[in-house]
Amino acid sequence: MTEYTNEELMNMYNNLRSVVTHQDNTIKHLREVIQCYIKDEQRIQEKLQQFFEFLDYTEESDSGRVFHPITISSCRVMMTGPLNKVLEELKDFAYDDGEIRPLATAYETKRWADGEEL
Repeated sequence: MTEYTNEELMNMYNNLRSVVTHQDNTIKHLREVIQCYIKDEQRIQEKLQQFFEFLDYTEESDSGRVFHPITISSCRVMMTGPLNKVLEELKDFAYDDGEIRPLATAYETKRWADGEEL
């Protein structure tokens, strides 16, 4: 067994304490950064849902015809397909089977960022 002087032991202890403190500060910073990303993700998802509520809004004309008064269009026919694909993908991101998509991954990350052990 290696024997250490009290001074060597104190130096090792202080070095270890410094490393642990640095790791704790790094974890604290990561938690703060993750909290910001969670807030941003939630805002983006809310805005996407509002956007599609506008696009899904319907009215009925005097003649009984149901229509969407708010539309997105392109005067370039070749761009209509790709635009529709992007809109479908965005809607899939905002909704899951017609319901508002829960932020499951964000929720788990938030629990970690709040200090819970997962």
